[in-house]
Amino acid sequence: MAHDCIITKQVKEAQERIFRVACDPRRYGLTLKGISDLSGIPYGTIRSYAGHNGETALMPIVRLWELKDVLPVELLSSLCPQGFSLVEDVEGLDHDELAAACHDYQSTKTAAHHPDGPNGRDISPSEDEELRRKAVRLQVAT
Repeated sequence: MAHDCIITKQVKEAQERIFRVACDPRRYGLTLKGISDLSGIPYGTIRSYAGHNGETALMPIVRLWELKDVLPVELLSSLCPQGFSLVEDVEGLDHDELAAACHDYQSTKTAAHHPDGPNGRDISPSEDEELRRKAVRLQVAT
C-alpha cells in the first residue's frame, strides 16, 4: 500500500509540473483556462489536476485523449514512469521534417557546448531539458 502512495505522489507532482510548464510564458505560454477550452475538460477540473484547488486531484488516463491535441507530447510524457515516453504515430512520416529535426537537435547540442553558454562548455539544466524534448521527438524514428 505504501508503494501506491509513492506512485500517486509522483504522478500528482508530474501533473502539477506539466501544467506549470505549459503555462510558463517562456515555454508554451498556455493558460489553464485555454487548456480547458481546447480540451473540453472543465476549468475547475483542470485547476484541480494542476494543484490549484487545494489537494491535487489524480488525473485519470482517459484525460490523455482529451489533452493529446492541446499539450505537447513531451509534456504528457512526464506522466509516464521514468524511462518511458509517449510518441506520436509515425504513419505518414515526413523525411524532410525528420532531417530538419535531426539538424535542429545537432545545432542545439553544438550551441550548448559553446564557451559563452550558461554553463560554459557544459550543458546547463535548461539546455539539457531542451535537448531531452528534442530527443523524444527523434525517438519516433528509431
